[in-house]
Amino acid sequence: MAAFALLVTACASGPDTAVPAGVDQGTGEAVVYVALGGGGSTGDDLRGSWSQLLFRSSLPRRTIHVNLAGHGSTVCCGLADQVARAIELKVTLATVWFGDEDAELATPADRFAEDLEAGIARLRAAGTRVLVIAAPARGAGGVGPYEQEITEVATRTGSDLVDLTEVDVTGTAAQQGIADAIAEVLGPVR
Repeated sequence: MAAFALLVTACASGPDTAVPAGVDQGTGEAVVYVALGGGGSTGDDLRGSWSQLLFRSSLPRRTIHVNLAGHGSTVCCGLADQVARAIELKVTLATVWFGDEDAELATPADRFAEDLEAGIARLRAAGTRVLVIAAPARGAGGVGPYEQEITEVATRTGSDLVDLTEVDVTGTAAQQGIADAIAEVLGPVR
């Protein structure tokens, strides 16, 4: 049960949920937002994680949010499983944040980039808008060693790059700053 809580958090705003000013509610189909990644995408508090904060403050009420990220997920193993699940959910918007676990395991940069690009290409082929996150080094590893690869993969796949290198990504208070930086790149969702 704990693994389920860590891997998947599905939420949809109900009719009584307040909608922040500036969030376009649109009248189209539901937005299916999926967070993919390793420990950087899970947060220590599922309700206070950056993906939940982004969902609640910047996405339309008709959005469904599923967090498929998992602590310890490397880009190779994580994307293989997480992308397949996301596509099954008919994902329309995805955030992708890998690198911490790969840095700790010293995954070669070219292999990291190849695996990242393959997973994102599958999402893009399914019609998903993808936001790829590049963050400063965290802990013993961090995505710092992969920042150039992440940037290049985002460009090659036609994905949006969210550069968090100037954002403090450590601690619970940082979760709102991460969500705000992603929302700025995301812009209005219709």
